[in-house]
Parts: sequence; structure tokens; C-alpha cells
Amino acid sequence: MHTLHTILVYIPDVQIDSSCSRAEKIRKIRDYADNMTEGFVDFVFDWRETGTAGRWSSSFPENVLLVSENLENAEEKLLSCSQYQKDLLEKHIRKLTEWCDEPVSQVARRLWDMEANIITEYSPKDRAPFEFMEIAKQIYGVYMSDSYFYDTSEQTARITEKTLKKVKAAPQDWALVLFDYHI
Repeated sequence: MHTLHTILVYIPDVQIDSSCSRAEKIRKIRDYADNMTEGFVDFVFDWRETGTAGRWSSSFPENVLLVSENLENAEEKLLSCSQYQKDLLEKHIRKLTEWCDEPVSQVARRLWDMEANIITEYSPKDRAPFEFMEIAKQIYGVYMSDSYFYDTSEQTARITEKTLKKVKAAPQDWALVLFDYHI
């Protein structure tokens, strides 16, 4: 399965000469995003296309979007990723509450008391530990294949209001890099 991942890059973190052409600046930002995410191979993706947006190249002919050139488009892309993450979180919460609609402390204790080696069927109870773990990973900002977003400056997959504010406050300092991941 292919997924489009949006990598947020803080441009001052990239080694760019002030005399660089726009094309060279784009290449350096793309290379930086590639280097900052290559360690996630076999965890977030098994292979990927980084030179272009891959299957999304018709929508994104250039896979590096300088926020200063189109703040509205960048904001829309970030909000779309954020909404997807919120929807995914709600899905995991809904699945967990199918098994146990109790306070978190009680859910955690019930999960601790489960015998992992006796799980034999696919039911909400059997999936409860997985759903609980997925909720925690999303809240913590662990970069996963279904995050669809990674902020290289904060080293998190979580999009918060702070993320949106910092990009809007200084659009000249930010770029979005779009990679086609295979998982």
C-alpha cells in the first residue's frame, strides 16, 4: 500500500547558502527531509520515493512546497493531516471502549491483568492492548506508517496548534516535503 507522507522542515536547520538558486534550495530541503526520515525504514515504510511525490506527482509536480510561496496550500495540507490523525485517534478510542468503557486507570489495570498468551480470537477484548498502545503512540507523537506527517524540528508525528502557529508566524522558515511511502 502506498501513502503520501508530509515532512515538515524548518529551513534554518538546512545548510543553505544565501547564494543558492531556488532549485538548489529545493534539492537541499528534500535531501534533508530524506536524511531525517531514513531511520524509519522497516518501521514507517519498507521503501519510498523521495525524488518526487511518486503516485501523487500529478497533484504535486514538485514534492517540496515552500510555505512562503503558498501559505494557504500548506495550511490546508497540515490541517488535512491533523484531521486524519484526530479521526484515527477517535477510531482507536472507540474500539477500546467497545471492550471496556471505564476510566483509563481501570482500563490499564484490566489490560495488565490480561494473559497475553491466551488471546485466541479476534474480538474487542483481544484488540484492547493494541488499541491502548496505538492511542498512547499517537498522543506521544511516535512516527508510524499511519501518521502521514513528521515534523523534523520537533522530531514528532503529532500536529498541534503550536505546529500550525509556528508555520503561520514565519512561513519563510518552513517547507513541506511530500514522499510516497510503501508499507
